[in-house]
Amino acid sequence: PPKRHSTQYTVAWTSATVYCVLCLFGGWLADRVGSRPVILTCLVLLLVSPAVGVMAVSVGTVPALLAGIVIVSFPMWVAWGAAPAYFADSFPIRLRYTGVSLAGQASTIVGGLIPLFLTAVLAGMGSATWPVAATTSGCALFGLVVMVALTRGRQAAPGQRPHGAAESLVPAGGE
Repeated sequence: PPKRHSTQYTVAWTSATVYCVLCLFGGWLADRVGSRPVILTCLVLLLVSPAVGVMAVSVGTVPALLAGIVIVSFPMWVAWGAAPAYFADSFPIRLRYTGVSLAGQASTIVGGLIPLFLTAVLAGMGSATWPVAATTSGCALFGLVVMVALTRGRQAAPGQRPHGAAESLVPAGGE
């Protein structure tokens, strides 16, 4: 008889599929309305969605687990799909690779420590899951503050373009 897959496999496969679709959707949406509004909206949703997602997961059924994962992941992965366009527009062409690379490496280092931090917090708090929701919402709040601070004053003067894909690779003199 064929080998049956575990519940964890089903949840992981389903989650990965949803993540891929949401990233593509985020990129598509960013192309339509701009990356900044997409990411800001997702960060606002992430202020609330972790609490709702944790409540869904605590029901204890597989459908509730999947629903909780999607509720929390939806804004994260849509924002992830819009992020490349946002990063590309954040730096002039000659600094783009360095800027995107440094931002990516810094977020990987900091973000990589969060599971370790939450594991330690959860070990000390027993079965309480609110620290996971609070940490995720706190990261979203931090992201909102940083995005608002970074985008203040970045508005292009009338008749000028901000940094972005429309910027020419050829200097003004045509050289």
